[in-house]
Amino acid sequence: MHSIKDFSSIKTIEGIQYLPATPFLIFQPYRDVLFQLSGVSRRNLRLIMFGRGGKTIERKKRSVAARSGLTFPVSRFHRQLKNDHAKYRISRGTSIFAAAVIEYMVAEVLELAGKACADNKKKRITPRHIQLAVRNDEELNKFCEGVQISQGGVMPNVHPILMKPVKEWRASDTAIQSTPMSERNSSPSKNEKVKTEKRKSSARAQ
Repeated sequence: MHSIKDFSSIKTIEGIQYLPATPFLIFQPYRDVLFQLSGVSRRNLRLIMFGRGGKTIERKKRSVAARSGLTFPVSRFHRQLKNDHAKYRISRGTSIFAAAVIEYMVAEVLELAGKACADNKKKRITPRHIQLAVRNDEELNKFCEGVQISQGGVMPNVHPILMKPVKEWRASDTAIQSTPMSERNSSPSKNEKVKTEKRKSSARAQ
């Protein structure tokens, strides 16, 4: 059996710290002494016992987003959900799911916006390209139906009736003609009708 002094001389081979296997490693007091002598934090220390020797591996810290395979920060989503819904219990899976959904939506919009940017021979995605990407996609347009993108402009749209050929416009213009002056003069006006009625009434009175 090795004494406690043996743990002060830990050998490191290829980045792995090796410790001798001892029966008393299972007890908490001796394990605390081992942590102090090894200089490795308890959180990052993992003991693997096999055969005649024990091996400690100092694992690297990985964020929840990295473990979930996401790019968006899961911890920020979790904190924001807890702040917005204080009376509910928010599990870690809820924040992971929310981050995954929003990351997927952003990836879709950026992919379409990048294509619109390439079509316009530009190298920088602007709000105009995002507007074109969202409005030209059926599902995204329905999802963002009431959304107005700042500095996105409007979609190019010409009413079909304005796309008629010039010949049809000329034909429709000639079809609408004003009434000739002879017809206007032949039809009595309201003042003339009133005058004739007054004359008839005065003649009857005489």
